[in-house]
Amino acid sequence: MAGYCQRIQDETGLERGPTQVRAFLKKSPAPLAQDREHHGPEGIDTARCLAQLANAELRAHRFAEALPLIQHAAAIDQARLGPAHPFIADDLLDLGLVYDGLKQTEKARRAFAAAIDVLERGAGRDTPRVAYVELELARLDRQDGKDAEAEAAFKDARRILHRAEDEEHRRERRV
Repeated sequence: MAGYCQRIQDETGLERGPTQVRAFLKKSPAPLAQDREHHGPEGIDTARCLAQLANAELRAHRFAEALPLIQHAAAIDQARLGPAHPFIADDLLDLGLVYDGLKQTEKARRAFAAAIDVLERGAGRDTPRVAYVELELARLDRQDGKDAEAEAAFKDARRILHRAEDEEHRRERRV
């Protein structure tokens, strides 16, 4: 039996947009009950489902609706996967975006910094995922009038992405 989140993906194709996801959720009573029953209330699959639903709300700019979903997903992931798993960094990035959408800039900044910390402990500093978080921090810095900090974060992100692009070109030439 497929979980609730799988049904949402099958019937709406989450990538098609949050409008379809919300319409599906309105048709279905007890939004996560099936997934929680099948995978457990604190299961990894339930956490992934919560994170995907939060991301759909985030894309629709429904930040207040996204917040409890991503917070719960992050709590499950941290308990089940440990503090250095890449899913935790994804959760923290989404949490930062939600806080930014709610105009809670300092909480957003802390979430982004925590995401970078997790990524650095995993794959290291010079990964594209770190660069994307750096870009979010640069955007916050620019919004707050911290132009020097924004420029430094932007340059670091650009350096990381150029390095990744160069490496990809080298791999393509070898093939």
